[in-house]
Amino acid sequence: MRMLNLRIRGAIGLRPYGEEVSIDLSRFEPGFIALVGPNGAGKTTLLESLQPWPYMMSYGGFKGKYSDNFYLRDSFREFEFEYCGDKYLCKMAIDAQRDKADYFLYCGNDPLNDGKKSTYIDEVKKMFGTKELFFKSIFHSQEGSKIAELTEGEMKTFFLELMGLDRFGRFVEHIKGNNSKNIPGEIPKLQSERDKINMKIEGIQQAIEFNKEKLADRAGIEEEIAGYKKEIPRVEKDLERARKDLDTLKEKAAKLEQYRKRLDELKDEKEALAGDILNLQGERDKARSEITSQINGIDNEIAGLQKNLEEADTIKKNAGRLKELQGEYEELSAGKSQIQELELKRNNIQAQIDADSAELRNTITIKKSRLESLNKEIDGIRRDRQASIDLLKEKLQRAEKTASELEGVPCKDTPEFVATCPLISSAREAREKIEQLKSDLVKAEQNLVAPIPETDERNKLSIDVEKDEHKLEHAHPKDFEIDQIEKMIDAVDFDPNQFDSVREEIEILKKTDWQTLLNRLDKAEITIEERRKKKEDLESRNDQIINEYANRIAAIEVKRKATNNKIEEIGAKIEVDPLREIKEKETQIELLQDQLNNQRSAISGLESKIDTLNQLEAETEKLTADRNQLLEEKKKIDSDISDWKWLSKHLGKDGLQAILLEDASPEISDIATEIMQLFGPGWSVSIRTVRASADGKSDIETFEILISRPLPNGSCEIVPFGKLSGGQKVWAAEAISKGVTIYLLKHTGRDYQTLFQDEGDGALDPEKAEAFYHTAIRAQQFTGVRNTVIITQRPSIWEQIPQGIHLDPEKGEIRLVA
Repeated sequence: MRMLNLRIRGAIGLRPYGEEVSIDLSRFEPGFIALVGPNGAGKTTLLESLQPWPYMMSYGGFKGKYSDNFYLRDSFREFEFEYCGDKYLCKMAIDAQRDKADYFLYCGNDPLNDGKKSTYIDEVKKMFGTKELFFKSIFHSQEGSKIAELTEGEMKTFFLELMGLDRFGRFVEHIKGNNSKNIPGEIPKLQSERDKINMKIEGIQQAIEFNKEKLADRAGIEEEIAGYKKEIPRVEKDLERARKDLDTLKEKAAKLEQYRKRLDELKDEKEALAGDILNLQGERDKARSEITSQINGIDNEIAGLQKNLEEADTIKKNAGRLKELQGEYEELSAGKSQIQELELKRNNIQAQIDADSAELRNTITIKKSRLESLNKEIDGIRRDRQASIDLLKEKLQRAEKTASELEGVPCKDTPEFVATCPLISSAREAREKIEQLKSDLVKAEQNLVAPIPETDERNKLSIDVEKDEHKLEHAHPKDFEIDQIEKMIDAVDFDPNQFDSVREEIEILKKTDWQTLLNRLDKAEITIEERRKKKEDLESRNDQIINEYANRIAAIEVKRKATNNKIEEIGAKIEVDPLREIKEKETQIELLQDQLNNQRSAISGLESKIDTLNQLEAETEKLTADRNQLLEEKKKIDSDISDWKWLSKHLGKDGLQAILLEDASPEISDIATEIMQLFGPGWSVSIRTVRASADGKSDIETFEILISRPLPNGSCEIVPFGKLSGGQKVWAAEAISKGVTIYLLKHTGRDYQTLFQDEGDGALDPEKAEAFYHTAIRAQQFTGVRNTVIITQRPSIWEQIPQGIHLDPEKGEIRLVA
């Protein structure tokens, strides 16, 4: 698998580099590729995106949800690689917010699956083997299986998986029927078929016995048929009589229906007359209510007019007082207006004085600001002139020092050295500049004491500010006018309290329209007489309405009484309702019809049974033949079960798997030993799959990894893998894991081309970490893969790797070194 391109969007681990990251992996030459960056930079996320499986082993493994590693609704990962000469594209579209994803695999432009995760994994598995095999050999993640943590039994299982021998185990599980997908195995399937055959044989035997019992019932069934046929004529006669009775009852019900219809019409007419009476009563009450309302209004008006007559003196007195107060208010208003005019004039003059003062203050502020600015400019000019002098002095000192160095040069007058020696050239240039620098320094010192043009403007502004401040402190010319206006205001004859008192009294009196009341006094007596006469007319009209509506209601009552008499007369003609008798008769007919149908159906069913019994004898003979055939099939299945059990036994962990593992152990041990030598001399690995029994008479299947390690005295000791120290276990486990990986790459024939290693040297000292790195180099040499992608935090290691991917989360950039 040669890596070509990676595009990934919305990955949580790569968030510092923007929403989308694109890396051209085809730029890398064969060899190591280092992933470099600080902790948390996203190295592991990037490494675990450079392979086709939809898993992040460091974040959930096989059980984790792949979408949990992304955060955008339109997240995706596109990984392009070359395998066996063809280009493939893994394309995963991920909706992280709704936890949905589609997985596609393309070969060139041809899709290999339908977007489902299961079909995608099946296609990847065809190329790279099982996911367990890939992530325990080719791809070493931070959280992958650690050999150092396994028991001997777990280690044997681990080796079987790595070497692909577990396929025999899965075949055995399939034979036994206990695999993880609940697919029936061969043995359970055959046992199930045998059980089904037994059930069929038992069922056939029961059917034969059942048929014999049924054949014995033939005489009873024939007798029962004869009884039903005898009963049918009697039921048919009762049914005919009931139908005639029903027709008579229906004729009687039709005649009574005409009386009911007329009765309903009369009842509707009676209700309509009652409604007319209620409507007339409502109209009468409404008319009387309107007349009563008008009479009450007239009474109120008369009472108001009489009250006006009683208050005639008060009305005339208040009307006169209001006129007198209005005259006094006009005189006081004239005085108030005069004062308001004088106050307005005074306020305008005061506003002019305030505006002039504000303008003068603003002018002073502006001039002071400019004065401060000029002071800063003058000080800056003086500093610049002094800085120029200091710079010239420094240049002069450097030139004199450089020129003095020429005196110590022995070849200063030799022509062939003058043009080529930088020291002589720089010294001569410095000597030529000294006089000019001295001249510039004299001019700069003269300029330091020379007048500054801005000084005259500053002096003039200082004088102007003093004049303006003096002007602001003295009285304004218009202050005299304000004093004169104040005296004129005091001379006006105006009492504010009296003005408010008169105004309040006028407002109180104005609340009543006294003139209108005066006019009403003149018309009150005439109006009262007119209203009394109108009241009498209304009372007369009220009596007339009562009599008129009473006559109309009485006439309708007479009609309603006549209608009620007709209702009673027709009601007496209607007899008891025959509908109940009709219903009972219909029910009787239905029961008789059901009885007749049941009898005929029973006869038909019994006759069918007779026909069935006639077929039972022939069927029984056929069932007997079928039972004999099933017994032969059962015998064959028992033989097949015996064969599968034998195959299951010899394909197990202690059979063919143990033999193949034993054959591979020497080669794996040799490779692991060579890699162990990178950590120091005297180290070796031995894998033992068989050991002698306690009595020495037989061999026992086992799985042990023995390590030969050097001792300080120069000798070696052999210890089990589990007895190693923590650091020794790390590199021993790495050597063994690399040995298995190399063995697989040599014997599987798969075009892997790339190995992956995620920080396996964290617990080692610098020297051993360097050796750990060389195990990866040796693995690449052994296998001949194109690239090894490695993550390490040690600069001493990644600086040795000429190409890599450098992640800088602070700058938010990913840089390729290729």
